[in-house]
Amino acid sequence: MSHLTIDYGGAKLDFDQDLKLGISSIDQQHEKLFRLATGMLEQIQGGANQTEIEVSVLELEAFVSEHLGFEEALMRKNKNPNLNSHILAHRRFQKDSAILREKVFVSDHLKACQIAQKMFDVLIEWLCNHILVVDRKSRRYMASNPDEINSRAPRIRLEGRALIEFSGKKGITGLLHDAGEQGLFIDFPPPLAKMDKSS
Repeated sequence: MSHLTIDYGGAKLDFDQDLKLGISSIDQQHEKLFRLATGMLEQIQGGANQTEIEVSVLELEAFVSEHLGFEEALMRKNKNPNLNSHILAHRRFQKDSAILREKVFVSDHLKACQIAQKMFDVLIEWLCNHILVVDRKSRRYMASNPDEINSRAPRIRLEGRALIEFSGKKGITGLLHDAGEQGLFIDFPPPLAKMDKSS
């Protein structure tokens, strides 16, 4: 299978390096979602007719529902304490997606192509953000068993200091801590006590 790169927020994400959770069943489904979406976009750009676009939209939407249901079943089984908010995020996306799908089916060919393109953009934006933020937090609740979770080394390991600059040439520095899969943290020291000018 060809290498998968996704355009997201002006950056190119490498699926293997940036979007895998280390849970094979979930990673395979996420990859299939990206490939279905990319396939739909390629069909639109290649001059697909109305029926072909409608079939691609339905296929994509059906697999989205199947995947989200699979995730939810695993999280329910593994007693994810944030299950309700995770499901709510899924339902909001499905609602937005269904609205776009209906518009594809009642529009002329040119408009349907534009809406399907928007559907692609919405899916990629939502899916990347959902994987990088929401799914990563729920990762341990998505494995069929603990042995299925593969540890995943971060691409970049950082140490040192960080500087955050504010307006007016003011700033603050802090120590960088690499927390692996959890991300990167900056430890800011407490502010220095003001010196008593009267002494």
